[in-house]
Amino acid sequence: MPARALIAAVLSAVLAFGAAGAGSGDRVGGSFWVRPAVDQTSVDFYAEAALRTRMPVRAKTRFVVEAIEIGRVFPREERVYRVRFDSGEIGYIGTGAFEDALFREPRPGEADARLRGFQYKSIFEHDPDEIAARLRAPARE
Repeated sequence: MPARALIAAVLSAVLAFGAAGAGSGDRVGGSFWVRPAVDQTSVDFYAEAALRTRMPVRAKTRFVVEAIEIGRVFPREERVYRVRFDSGEIGYIGTGAFEDALFREPRPGEADARLRGFQYKSIFEHDPDEIAARLRAPARE
């Protein structure tokens, strides 16, 4: 393969991966928690990769991201995560929706500002009750 063709192929692969959203590849195999944010009655997961049939999550539950799939979401294809809830149910969520809902824990000294943001997020890398307790704890000097 000529060098130009090889460079073009590698660049295309890198751009395609980047379109999935930063960090999306390392979510596979990860365990997460979901619960509705204060302004939600449920968090929308879906029963199939095309993201047509809603499967609302109304209570705190744990899930594992099993794979990234390509869903045929009208009018285009979209990368979606296939997840397995502790109940055994399979659900799907778009990678962009996942990243938007994901709470990122603050560094030391940022807890006050992030506590307000915590209430409006619905996906967590740890049990959200434990995160809330850490954020509310007084800062140690």
